[in-house]
Amino acid sequence: MRQRSWSQKRCCMNYFSRQRITRWTIGLLILLNLSTLALLWRSHMTQPAIPLPPQDGRPVEQFLQQELGLTEAQMHQFEEVRQQHFQQTKGLVDAIQQLKREAMEEVFAASPDSARLQAIAEEIGAMQAEIEALRFAHFLELAALFEPEQQETFRALLHEISPPQQRPEPDRPPQPGDPPHQPGGPPEQRHQPPQAAINACAGKEQGSACQFHAPSEIVTGTCRTIGDHLACVPAKGAP
Repeated sequence: MRQRSWSQKRCCMNYFSRQRITRWTIGLLILLNLSTLALLWRSHMTQPAIPLPPQDGRPVEQFLQQELGLTEAQMHQFEEVRQQHFQQTKGLVDAIQQLKREAMEEVFAASPDSARLQAIAEEIGAMQAEIEALRFAHFLELAALFEPEQQETFRALLHEISPPQQRPEPDRPPQPGDPPHQPGGPPEQRHQPPQAAINACAGKEQGSACQFHAPSEIVTGTCRTIGDHLACVPAKGAP
C-alpha cells in the first residue's frame, strides 16, 4: 500500500514537473520572439522612413535643402509630410506595444492559451504590414514634393547609402546573362511606388484624380510621375 502511494506521488510529481517545464519552454520561446520583434521595431523607429546619407554634422533639413536645392516652401511641406507620417504610425506603434504586454501576461498565466498567443502574433504581423504600406505612401508623398531633377538627385543619395551587398558591381564589360543597363541602378535598388498606386493611374493622365486600396483604408490622390511610373500620390492631409 505504501509502495503504491509512493508511486502515485512520484507520478504526480512527474506530471507537475512536465507541466512546469512545458510552461517555461513556451514562455522562453515567446520571449525570444518578442525580443526579436522589439529589436526590429527599435531599428525601424530609430531610422527615418526614408534613410538619409551622413550629413557631416548638418541637420537633416539643411542637408536636404543644400543637396537637392529645395525651396523654403518645399522644406515646409517636407516637414509637414514627416510629421503626418509620425502621427499615422503612432497609433499602430502603441497598439503593438499593448499586444506585447497582453502576450506577456498570457505567457505567465496559470493556463497559457497558445491559441491566444498565436492570434496576438498574427495581429502584430498585420500591423507591421500596415506600417510598411504607410511607409510606401509616405515615400510617394515625399517624392511628389520634388521636381524631376531633384528626384534623380534624391535617388542617387539613397543609392549611396544602400548596403554594400546591394550595390552594383564596379564598371566592367557586359557579361552574358547580364540584365539590360538601366539608369539609376538595377530595378531592385530603385524605390518604386506600390503596385496598387501604379494600377490606380493606368490609362490616366498626369494630374488626374485617383484612388487605391491600402490595408485599412481607401487612399485618394492625384496621378503624378514618380521615377519611371505614373502613380497615385496621396492627397496632402489625407488620413
